[in-house]
Amino acid sequence: MEVLVAPLRDAKADLVNTYEQFLLSSSIQLISINQRILKQAAQL
Repeated sequence: MEVLVAPLRDAKADLVNTYEQFLLSSSIQLISINQRILKQAAQL
């Protein structure tokens, strides 16, 4: 999960935990993405 890169680099364990709890909660739904979507996102 790219959102964890900076908190892990900066040793902010509390923020890592907060993001992980949010991303793994039932309040959001993670969906699969394909190569086309990844390329489009990279161009943003």
